[in-house]
Amino acid sequence: MIILKNIYRKIIQESWNIGFVDTSIDDLLVGKSIQIEWMKHSYEDRWFADPFVVNVTDADIVLFVEEFCLREAKGRIAALTVDKATKVLKDRITVVEKSDHLSFPQPVCIDDTVYVMPEHIGSQRLGIYDMEGEYIKTFVDKTLTDAVYTDLFDTPRIFSTSMPYPSGKILEIYRLDAERRFCLEDTVIFGDRTARNGGNFFVHQGEVYRPAQICNRLYGEGLCIQRVTYQGGRFIFDDVRRLRPPKGIIGLHTLNMMGDVKVVDGHWIRNNRLSRILFEWRNSEK
Repeated sequence: MIILKNIYRKIIQESWNIGFVDTSIDDLLVGKSIQIEWMKHSYEDRWFADPFVVNVTDADIVLFVEEFCLREAKGRIAALTVDKATKVLKDRITVVEKSDHLSFPQPVCIDDTVYVMPEHIGSQRLGIYDMEGEYIKTFVDKTLTDAVYTDLFDTPRIFSTSMPYPSGKILEIYRLDAERRFCLEDTVIFGDRTARNGGNFFVHQGEVYRPAQICNRLYGEGLCIQRVTYQGGRFIFDDVRRLRPPKGIIGLHTLNMMGDVKVVDGHWIRNNRLSRILFEWRNSEK
C-alpha cells in the first residue's frame, strides 16, 4: 500500500501552500474576488496546509499548520514564523509528531493557556496537546475530522464531521456538560457536502460565521462561508458566499484570521490529464 501511495504521489506531484488574503472580509462576504499572496519558502521535501493563526506582531505572523513530509508520507503539527511584510517563512518548529498522520491543528485557549487540538484519525479520539507535544486531555472518544472548538455560544462546543464520512452532509455538535464532558447535543444535515469545517468560527459586525469545506465533487474543492445563528435550541447555517480557488489551483479548504491577518491554503497537482484523472478518482469519495 505504501508503494502504491508513493507511486501515486510521484505521478500527480501534489502540493499545498499557505496564502495570505489581501481581500477584506466585507468584500469576501459580498462576492468580490479573493486576492492571495503565497508564502515563500525553500523547502522541496514537504508542504504546508491547514493554517491557523496563533499570534500576530508588527513584524511576524505565527501559524499552526499541517507540515506534510514527503519522505515519511505523513503530516505533523508545526509552528511557522512568517515575516509579516514579505510573507517569507523565517522559522519552523515541530509541535506535535506521531507515528501516523496529524492535521488541522486548531489552537484552543483554556484558562489563558494555548493548546493545539489536531485531527488524529489513528488515535480514534479528539484531544489537546501542550506546546511541548504532550497529550493533555481527551475531549471526545470518537474519530472526529477537522473538529472546531468554540465558546461563541456561551457554553463551549465542538463542531465536527466524523468517520466514515468525513466530507459528507452531517455535522455533529458536542456540548460541554456539567461534568465537563463533551456530549453529542445535535446533528445538522446539509443539503450538499458542506458539513466539514474549514477553519475557526469568526465574528464580523456582530454576526457569527463558519468557514466550511465544499466537497461535492472533490475533497476541499472550495470554501463555503456560512452565517451561524442559534434559535430555539437549534443551530442554523445559511450560505453567504462560496469561494472557489483562483485559476491554476484545484483546492482551497481552510480560512482563518486574527486581526488584520487572514490565511488560506491552496492545493496544486501536476498539470496533465493523467494526474487529474488519478486525483479525481482517489479523492471523489473522501
